[in-house]
Amino acid sequence: MTLLTIPKPLRDRLGEEATDAFIDVLRIIDVDSKKDLTTKSDLKQSTTELSNTIIIGNTDLNNKIDNNYSDLNNKIDNNYIDLNNKIDNNYSDLNNKIDNNYTDLNNKIDKNYIDLNNKIDNNYTELNNKIDKVKSELSSEINKVKSELSSEINKVKTELSSEIALVESRLSDRITKLEGKMNLIQWMMGFMIAGIASLILKAFFIM
Repeated sequence: MTLLTIPKPLRDRLGEEATDAFIDVLRIIDVDSKKDLTTKSDLKQSTTELSNTIIIGNTDLNNKIDNNYSDLNNKIDNNYIDLNNKIDNNYSDLNNKIDNNYTDLNNKIDKNYIDLNNKIDNNYTELNNKIDKVKSELSSEINKVKSELSSEINKVKTELSSEIALVESRLSDRITKLEGKMNLIQWMMGFMIAGIASLILKAFFIM
């Protein structure tokens, strides 16, 4: 038990009876306070309880984490499946749209191709008809021109033949006249040569 002493001034002021009563109260308080102090066994027990509480808390926390992880995984898996399904549906829809559009475009292309081919054939036929018509007209014109040219050529030939015959006739007459003149000149030259020769002979032999 702890020895309690009260200072003399306080004892004088309180008195002996009051001082003893005050000491008794202090002793009671001291005993109660000692009862409230934690012993080693109490501390060990508290540590054990705290450890158990922490372990239980960790276990609960781990269980909650595992549950939440499992829930999150399930949600992720479900969302993944939903997204995959949506992607597959959208992919299928897009493929169908693409196929439909491709079919429509092919049909339009085929139709336009047929229309263009028909137009080309019609235009080709019309152009061929026009070309044949132009050919026929040109052939007629060419034949007409040929005929006219042939007539002109024949006419020119006839005129040229007549001119040539006239020139030949005139040339023949002139040649005949020239031949006559040449014969005359030849005779005259013969006489002149004979006369000159006789003169030369007379001049040489008579001397």
